[in-house]
Amino acid sequence: MLPSSCEGLVWGYEPNIDDIKAVCQTTLQLDDPAHCAVSFLTSGGFNKIYVVDVGYDQRFVLRVSLPVDPRHKMAGELATLGWLSQHSTVPVPTVIAFDDTRDNKIGFEWILMDHVSGTSAQTRWRKMTMEDKKTLVENIARYHAQLLDISTFQKIGTLKETDSGFIPDRLVSMMFFWGDHYNFDVHRGSFRSSHGWLYSFIFIMIKGKVLAMDKAVREGDEEDADEAMYNLRIAKELYLLLPEIFTPDEDTDDKKVLWHDDLSLSNIWTNLAYPSTIDIIYRASHKGCLIAE
Repeated sequence: MLPSSCEGLVWGYEPNIDDIKAVCQTTLQLDDPAHCAVSFLTSGGFNKIYVVDVGYDQRFVLRVSLPVDPRHKMAGELATLGWLSQHSTVPVPTVIAFDDTRDNKIGFEWILMDHVSGTSAQTRWRKMTMEDKKTLVENIARYHAQLLDISTFQKIGTLKETDSGFIPDRLVSMMFFWGDHYNFDVHRGSFRSSHGWLYSFIFIMIKGKVLAMDKAVREGDEEDADEAMYNLRIAKELYLLLPEIFTPDEDTDDKKVLWHDDLSLSNIWTNLAYPSTIDIIYRASHKGCLIAE
């Protein structure tokens, strides 16, 4: 468990390129360090991405992650990629190796995947022909239709791989780990219904706003106190409305479907030669399950 609300959400130090190279050399069982080259590619809110070149003909991607929800986040990502590769035709990268602890030379959780050539749809979008845009959107819709058809989950949560298969488990979501939220005593899933899921969500909202208001009052910040009080009132109104919109047992028997909560153009990888050919980046494991009937 994170000892504070801040640790895990900021980089205490930059991952060292030489350490990344050493991990890759060991993982890929390379005898000659000269055959391995590592370069920084890009970064996101909780991840830093590096390209790993081995010799002249092999390329991998290593992603270093902040421990925002230690072990659970990466376990969910791995399970999601595994389920997609086994049960669907959704294009996702192949996982080579991973470490879901900080007990390694890099000092952070990491995952090594095969490299997918191309660029993000966000970079290509304005230069794509209308026909390519149309085909890309149709492909995405086709994948979503497939997920709707093949998903058989009965609970809401982030996927977890077990000996008997893949099951929805504890939900990994920014609302559940942001700031003080990580240490709140709240049910985190899996959930039988939308009511259960939203109850935990609203509980976190209310508790977070109470703490924010108390802090603002202690510090004599009237503006922050007023804002927290307003947000708290809205959260309590949502709490009262919840059973009117989603009853506790309303959708317990409905099918839950794997979904991607951030399917933006930046998370869609396009082939340089064929812009409408895509790979979808599932890199935040709360792309779990949601009611879809």
